[in-house]
Amino acid sequence: MNSRSRVLAALKGESVDRIPFTVYDILIPRGELWNDLRRMGLTPITSISVFHEKLLNVRIRRVVEGDYVYIFYDTPVN
Repeated sequence: MNSRSRVLAALKGESVDRIPFTVYDILIPRGELWNDLRRMGLTPITSISVFHEKLLNVRIRRVVEGDYVYIFYDTPVN
């Protein structure tokens, strides 16, 4: 059983040969720690966006005040 099939089986509630060890790949810096975890059986999960947001007739304003960023969506209805 490979890493991918192990994770998918566990998510479905099926039996696996060993407990899957996963984490989002952006949470661990690349380097020796990354390599050690991969050798121990880590299966990294890559997070990707699955959609594209398209707003019609909406003006987006971004205002920066010190450490804060405010985003305003101006719509025809307000």
